[in-house]
Amino acid sequence: MAYTAEITKCNKELTKKERVMYKNASDCKRLDDETIKTGSLVIAPELWLELSVHNDKAKNPDYTQYIIVDKDGTSYLTGSENFMANFLSIAEEMEGEPFEVEVYRKPSKNYNGKDFLTCKLI
Repeated sequence: MAYTAEITKCNKELTKKERVMYKNASDCKRLDDETIKTGSLVIAPELWLELSVHNDKAKNPDYTQYIIVDKDGTSYLTGSENFMANFLSIAEEMEGEPFEVEVYRKPSKNYNGKDFLTCKLI
């Protein structure tokens, strides 16, 4: 089995069709790429989920990916645990109310010349 993906967490109940659709992240825009192009990005999230992925062809075969779906239907993908921790902290505080986050890059204090993804409520 070369590639498998399992939804391990989600903010809402998904239909069978949605579960199958979101296991395939190939049409998602990567937050890393989008923030390099634009500097920052505003997302009004309606859905977010965590995927546990196994890929025999990857350098590290077991990893986690996160998908956030904007209210306009655009799906964004990231593997950044730092970003997702910040995002989930905001989402939990909002307790189901609609909200928007600005996704942006911030210079790393630990790795000179490197950035990391983070977000803030707007």
